Amino acid sequence: MAARGGWQLVLRKEWRSLARDGRLLYEITDPAGVHELLIGRDREALMDAVPVGHHSVGFWGYGTNSYAFYLVLRTPQERVYLRLNTGGAYTEPAKCAADITDFLPPFATLLRETRRRGGRLYAFESIGIGLYAIFVDGRGRKLEAALCGRPAAQQVFERLLSGQPLTASPEEARAIDVLRASALAAAKAIYAEEMRRSGNERVGMRAMGAAMSLIRGFEARPTAREFHQALLLQLAALAERHKDQDGDHEHGRACIRRLQSSWRDATPSG
Repeated sequence: MAARGGWQLVLRKEWRSLARDGRLLYEITDPAGVHELLIGRDREALMDAVPVGHHSVGFWGYGTNSYAFYLVLRTPQERVYLRLNTGGAYTEPAKCAADITDFLPPFATLLRETRRRGGRLYAFESIGIGLYAIFVDGRGRKLEAALCGRPAAQQVFERLLSGQPLTASPEEARAIDVLRASALAAAKAIYAEEMRRSGNERVGMRAMGAAMSLIRGFEARPTAREFHQALLLQLAALAERHKDQDGDHEHGRACIRRLQSSWRDATPSG
């Protein structure tokens, strides 16, 4: 590890294959000027301030909440500025670290695949604000959204590359609303059953509360079919990790599996 002017560097072996001319992305090409890229300025000013040939990666921060993982890169074909929150006074560092860990591999794939196809990439993300634009195979795509921390980031990057729709059509959005409502109805039915259960009825009620929270906040997909499949997978994951405060983990998980099973054959028509 090396440090210069508060800029903490760590070796990120997953970026080795993205090096050009034998240079690894965890090296700073312009140590004297890197501090100017870390804070302040709007998106275009930050992107324009990065000189061609620059690449740097590491962690930096100040104060009580302004700490981030940075990846900054500029070549004639690529302009990348990622400032991803690593936690502070008002955020959870462990969750931020998990979000970054999930985000970087699909982003690396996007960068690598864009290079393989001889395309151009513009990627800007700064703690909740994002803009991604790609030109590949004679086709340009753009998305204004922050993707770190979103479960669908990998699918979004794949769609940027493939040219598939990035958002749901009005018809698909309505179908997704129907599916979400049916999942909530199924969860509420099990919740009502658990209220009448002998013993500690709160175990199943809490499990359904967790499931309904997941369903309400689950991100839409471009198609109802993808939404259905992805939500089933997330319910399965919840059933594996759910823990009950009274220790009856198995019953809570069984309730979530009942929900998953009962909703498995749901269709947009109800």
